[in-house]
Order: sequence, then C-alpha cells, then structure tokens
Amino acid sequence: MDDNKANNTSDYIHYYEVKMNAFTSYSAAVWNRFNWILTLQLGAFGLFFTEIMGVRDNIGASNIFQLLGILICILWVLVGYHDFKTLDKHKVVVKKIEDKIKVKIPDSWPEVDVKTFFRQSRLLYLFPLPLIVLWGYLIQM
Repeated sequence: MDDNKANNTSDYIHYYEVKMNAFTSYSAAVWNRFNWILTLQLGAFGLFFTEIMGVRDNIGASNIFQLLGILICILWVLVGYHDFKTLDKHKVVVKKIEDKIKVKIPDSWPEVDVKTFFRQSRLLYLFPLPLIVLWGYLIQM
C-alpha cells in the first residue's frame, strides 16, 4: 500500500511540474504581449505629441492617432482580461494539485504565496483603462 501511495504522490508531483512549466511559459508570453502592446501605445502617444501636436493644421491625422490609441487600449483591455481569467483558472488547478500533494507529504511541501502574482496580473486589463480616459481627454483638446 505504501508503494502505491508513493507512486500516486509521484504522479501528482510530476503533474504539478508539468502544469507549472506550462504556466511559466504562458505567463512569460502574457507579459511579453503586455510589453508589446505598451510599446504600441507609447508609439501612438509619441507620434501624437511629436508630429501631430506640432502641426495644428493637421486635425484629421490627429483624430486618426487618437482613435488608434483608443482602439489599442480597448484591444489591450479585452486581451488582458482574457489572459487574467486564463491565469486565474490555472491558479485554481495548481492549487488543487498542491492540496493533494500536501495531504500526501505534509511536512516536506513548502508554503508558497502566489497571491501577490495573481494580484499583479490584474494590471493586464486595468492598466489601459486610465489610458482610454487620457486619450478621451486628448480628443477634447
């Protein structure tokens, strides 16, 4: 019976390793995408403030860059929210596996606080919201 229990625990640990490796890869891709969208947004701001604001006669191009900035923000919120929900679902799966492993080997399993990371992952969809407001203000100018 002990051999079966050890084998079962080994399976849980292997499954946990596989899930954490997948989570690490996905998390890296999510934050990489966040950085690319941030770069696009900064590029739109840069073009707006350096090129368009310097030439007051070009109001049409100014509006195009403002609308482009708002569209990038809306896309950013949607993609960020999807990524946040996916990470949140993954957190639940990993927590269940951790709980099963803790039951099998309670003394040797370290306590890890993953709450901080998952709080930070809210930035994926909350960060662009103030930028939408800023772009809306720039349209009013």
